[in-house]
Amino acid sequence: MNMHALRFLRLQQQASAVLSDTQRRAPRLSAARLRRHVLAATAALLLSSLAIAPAQAQTQAAAPVLTVVAVDGSSRALDAAALRALPRTRVAAQAHGRNLDFGAVDLRDVLRAVGVEPPDQLHGAELARVLVASAPDGYRVAFAWAELDPTLGGKRVYLALEENGVPLAAEAGPWRLVVPGEARPTRWVRQVNRLALHALP
Repeated sequence: MNMHALRFLRLQQQASAVLSDTQRRAPRLSAARLRRHVLAATAALLLSSLAIAPAQAQTQAAAPVLTVVAVDGSSRALDAAALRALPRTRVAAQAHGRNLDFGAVDLRDVLRAVGVEPPDQLHGAELARVLVASAPDGYRVAFAWAELDPTLGGKRVYLALEENGVPLAAEAGPWRLVVPGEARPTRWVRQVNRLALHALP
């Protein structure tokens, strides 16, 4: 049992003890003392409800996911284990004059993992689709769906899990996009946590 759970249990026990004592002594207590007992029990219960908040926040922070939204609005999430299970490739790229080496997965494999078929030989309305990649800070970039079609744009996009053999630094990870060959890394979204496919009206 962790520290937060123990604290929660102790506060619950204190609140229960105060309430039990209040019920037992109610006939002999003055109105003022009865109010103090009730207030003490209420405060203990409030503290017990707040005690689990840090633990919940830690749990949420410790389990990042990548959410992928299909063109029909349905979504699926991939956690770190699911992403690590995808085929891995090494990606060499340049950014800001530096040669970088990433351990990454192909974006096409990420899409397949959630049931979204990657673009291939697009035609008709499919040519008016856009993939938007987002980060928690609100930063967003867009890729034309046709841009990723190997028979059209042929753009290769990767989801990097590691840089130089180690997990990405906190300010960049746990995952980031890497687009080799672009003159500027403006679409290399750091801390990417959402990919959404949209059909333009």
